[in-house]
Amino acid sequence: MRNIVWVPLLLLMFLLSACQEQTVEIPEPPVRAVKLFTISEANTSSERLFSGTTVATSSASLSFPVSGKITDIYVNAGEEVSKGQLLAKLDASSFNRLKNMAVTQNQQAKVLYEDKLGDYSRKKPLGEKGVITLRDLEESKAAMLSAKEQLNLARTNVHVAQDNIDDTFLYAPYDGIISERSSEPFVEITASQQILLLENKGAIEVEIAVPENIIAKIKLGQAAKVIVKAAHETLAATISEISSSADVGNVFAVKVTIDDAQATLYSGLSAEVVITLEQNKDIAGVLIPLSCVIAGNDQHDYVYIFNPDNNTVIKTAISNVSNVIGNSIVVEGIKPGDQVVSAGVTFLADGLLVKPYQSAN
Repeated sequence: MRNIVWVPLLLLMFLLSACQEQTVEIPEPPVRAVKLFTISEANTSSERLFSGTTVATSSASLSFPVSGKITDIYVNAGEEVSKGQLLAKLDASSFNRLKNMAVTQNQQAKVLYEDKLGDYSRKKPLGEKGVITLRDLEESKAAMLSAKEQLNLARTNVHVAQDNIDDTFLYAPYDGIISERSSEPFVEITASQQILLLENKGAIEVEIAVPENIIAKIKLGQAAKVIVKAAHETLAATISEISSSADVGNVFAVKVTIDDAQATLYSGLSAEVVITLEQNKDIAGVLIPLSCVIAGNDQHDYVYIFNPDNNTVIKTAISNVSNVIGNSIVVEGIKPGDQVVSAGVTFLADGLLVKPYQSAN
C-alpha cells in the first residue's frame, strides 16, 4: 500500500519539472574575416610585361658569290668563329682553267699590242714627212688602238678569273657564332645560296609587339628589363627601335637591346620585357586592386571601407574608375589611409561586423 502512494508523487514531480521554462542559449554568428588593402597615394607609373623572342642585333647570311660544288665546310652550328676565319670552300678547278685561258689570251693580246704599237710608232714620223699616205697612218693608228682595247679586255678577264677563284673561299666577316648550317660538302650550290648563318657574338635584342594604346608611352632610349627564364637571368636593357607604322592587329614592333654585351644568350629564346609606363600625372586619385570594386546598378561602383572603431564595413560609392594593369585608379569616393576590403566583397553587406584577416604565418 505504501508503494502505491509513492508512484503518483513521483509522476507529479516529473510533470512539474517538465513545465518549468527552459533557457536556450543561441550562439552568436561568427564574425567574417576580411582581407584589407590600405589606400596610398596614386602612383604616376606602372610596369607592363611584354612577351618576345631573343634575336641577334646583327646577322649575316653567308654565301658564295659564284656557283659550284662545295668541297669543305669547316664549322658547325653553335661554333664561335673569328673575323677572317676560313669557313667553307668550293671546287675551284673550273675557275683555274678559266684563269689559265685568260692569262694565255692576255699574253697574246700583249704581243699583238706591242706589234701594232711598234708599227704605228715607225709610221707616225713618216706620215708627218709625207713619205706615207695619211690613210696608211690612220689605219696603223686604228690597229694599234684596237689591239690596246683587246689587251685591256684580256687583263680584265684575268682579274675576273682570279676574283672567281678567290670567291671559292668563304671567310667570316666578323667575330660571331654560327647559328645555322644550311648545306653540306659535295653539294652543288648556286651563287648567293645561303651556306651558313652568322650572328654577332654577345649583342642580343628582344623583339616585342606593343599595342597602339601604349606605344605613345614608350620612348627610344628608355630603360627596360629583360627576363630570360631559360638562362635564369634578368638583364638591364634599352629600347633601341620603335616602328613608325602599325602591323597587323594594330601593334607596333619594338626592339629592346640588352645592355650586358657579355651575357651568354642565344637567338630564339623566349623572353619577357618589363617596361615602366608613365601615367598622366594630372590624374587625382588612388590606386586599388580591381578585386575591391563591386559593380553597381546605379551608374556607380562601390567598395567596402573598414571602420576600425566598431569593426564594421561601410559600403561607399566611387566614380571615375579606369583600369591600369590589374588595378584601378579611383578619382573620387575614397582617400589615402582608408582600408578597403580586397577579397570576398560579394559576401558583405553595409554595416556587417567583420574582423581583419590574420595570416596563419
